[in-house]
Amino acid sequence: MSNPGTKKYIEHIEKIGHYSHNSTTDMICFGDSGKKVLVEIEYKLSNIFKHEHPYETFDYIVCWLVDLDINEKKTLKDGTILSLIKEDNNWVLKHGAQKIIPIIELKHLTNTLEKRQIGRVTC
Repeated sequence: MSNPGTKKYIEHIEKIGHYSHNSTTDMICFGDSGKKVLVEIEYKLSNIFKHEHPYETFDYIVCWLVDLDINEKKTLKDGTILSLIKEDNNWVLKHGAQKIIPIIELKHLTNTLEKRQIGRVTC
């Protein structure tokens, strides 16, 4: 996310402002418009639910792997239901129309970049 050569492939997040493994939210970043956004980082998306992170404490999720099924619904401790949706090849968690949380899956991103590199070499 901080590499100038690859950050252009990460939508919505322009710059990392602060990272902490001790706070409620892992990163404070700046979005495309310069607005502060809160980012949660997990190895697998399902860990968001195992760790019981309140969905109000982050605007984006960065994970290595989306390990849940499309249209899978998860019920949080407070009864809130989040649905995993894939729209235009992008993952999002939705809480009705009230909150949409984009998910950046790094495994997919690195595979896409690798394919582009191979395509440039063989062409």
